Amino acid sequence: MDTGDILRQTRVPIDVDDNTATLTQKLADEGRELLLASVLDYVEGHIIPMPQNEEKVTLSYPIRPEDGIIDWDTSSRKIHDKIRALRDWPGASSVLDGKRIKIYESSFESESYDEAQPGEITVARKGDLKVRCGEGSIYIRELQTEGGKRLKASDCAHNFRPGQRFGV
Repeated sequence: MDTGDILRQTRVPIDVDDNTATLTQKLADEGRELLLASVLDYVEGHIIPMPQNEEKVTLSYPIRPEDGIIDWDTSSRKIHDKIRALRDWPGASSVLDGKRIKIYESSFESESYDEAQPGEITVARKGDLKVRCGEGSIYIRELQTEGGKRLKASDCAHNFRPGQRFGV
């Protein structure tokens, strides 16, 4: 990330369903407004650059394809966040019956009351494709099977069955 001086800053809320594309657009819109509101002040010397607190600077490593592999033993929130973050590249994915499936959209529930194993499909019917996680469950909303096209889960959930298990 950028470790240079701060000229002006603002906060942008990240919604639970924001993904890379929606957050990029929010940041671009907010950045444009902040830039337009700051240029004149900066040129006139009214903005004094402020060094960042180096103890709070965070750096990110380059994302690799293997970062998209879902670990079903983690919490539903972490899996949902991975799906949102890696949606455009490399994509979050898992293997089911020997075929890679990319997951593009999801929602999650923190609690789960079934006895299924992590990665196990617990609901598969038109409109719902629910998978147990280490903690809670996710609902897959959009996916792409290996060699197939991207589909809403509501259009293909009936092709899956409870008891099938991702990642094994």
